Amino acid sequence: MKLITIKAFIGSDNQTKQLNIDTIVSIVNTNHEAFTLQYPVIGYWRGEAEETAVLYLSDERQKVMSTLNELKEVLNQEAIAYQIENDLQLI
Repeated sequence: MKLITIKAFIGSDNQTKQLNIDTIVSIVNTNHEAFTLQYPVIGYWRGEAEETAVLYLSDERQKVMSTLNELKEVLNQEAIAYQIENDLQLI
């Protein structure tokens, strides 16, 4: 079981231009035990400012990637940027 920790940048819906926090929380909460969501922050995509959420998530690689793909599809995103972070530690 390969774990990864990511920071993902989820922009506003391409059609409505709204940041749909309820949908993001519902999808991530269904698929994972824990996460952190920071919002709103301002992101830029192709020169246009948009409300953006920053998702911090640590879980099995396959589950994380599946969730990101689901978010991309459901939220009508052309792309979701993410970066792999250092391993998350718990005490």
